[in-house]
Amino acid sequence: MVKFLGSYAGAIIAVLGVYWQVSKQTQESKKDLESTKKNDFDNQLKLFDLTQLGNMLALIGSYQEDIEKLEVKMARLGFPKPKYSDDTYNAYEAAKILKQYKKELQDVLETFRRNFTGVRSLLDVNDERNKEVTSAYTKLYKAVDSHGKSIPATTSIGQERLEKIINFEKIKELLKDLKDVGAEYYTSVRSY
Repeated sequence: MVKFLGSYAGAIIAVLGVYWQVSKQTQESKKDLESTKKNDFDNQLKLFDLTQLGNMLALIGSYQEDIEKLEVKMARLGFPKPKYSDDTYNAYEAAKILKQYKKELQDVLETFRRNFTGVRSLLDVNDERNKEVTSAYTKLYKAVDSHGKSIPATTSIGQERLEKIINFEKIKELLKDLKDVGAEYYTSVRSY
């Protein structure tokens, strides 16, 4: 009988030991699985952010090309001078060309704004880097909008004033700043 009770007690201890070991391994497996899921989710978020940042940089590059094309187009247009003045352009023709330029500038800006805002809105709005991108974008948008509003509708326009109107240096400088901030954001996410 003692042998039986000893065997019985030994079996109970062995079953409890196996149960304890299996439950411990199950808990560790669950933790590993949760950790793997979290890492996979974090990696998917990072990949999504990188994709959106790549799209944002591509949009900035496209906008730069659009601005450069518009700048070249405006430089090539040339304004017809009246017969009796060597400093002032024909008001009607100048106004017509400037109206066309203003419309094209507004169209380019609106397309960029719509696309850029769509891409940027998919990024983490609380991220400081996104706030820097937003700040650089806002400066650019305001400068281009102000530039467009400064174009006169109808007036005689001199060479000096015309050169100021079609000067894109400030816009190109702000575009470069936006691209640099976006590239820094992309690099920081990529190296994270």
